[in-house]
Amino acid sequence: MSLRSPGGRERVQRLMQENQIIGRHRKKRCRTTDSNHTLAIASNLLRQDFSCNTPDTVWLADISYLPTGQGFLYFVGMKDLCTRKIVGWSMSATIDAKLAVGAGYGDRPPATFCGAHRAFGPR
Repeated sequence: MSLRSPGGRERVQRLMQENQIIGRHRKKRCRTTDSNHTLAIASNLLRQDFSCNTPDTVWLADISYLPTGQGFLYFVGMKDLCTRKIVGWSMSATIDAKLAVGAGYGDRPPATFCGAHRAFGPR
């Protein structure tokens, strides 16, 4: 039988059962970046220079998500570039500004200037 042979849904279902074939469902994907916007794009302060000698001057941030049985769980982490330690993190069922602000400062405030680097695009 070719893949293009005529047949209805019931026939395909019967043939799949007879041959013990199980259909695969596409995994649900989550979109975390919105590139179609009119918001200003932040300037690249680091310019790919990831060297740092003073703690609390440059923090890196990233966002990720985990699929769960009830939807997605979003996670934001902030890391000090010099010490390589996590300085803050946050989790939420929704992706909004509160999620990023919640990652905040953790248990220590930033120095006078603290640049933050994150992936391109608003979240």
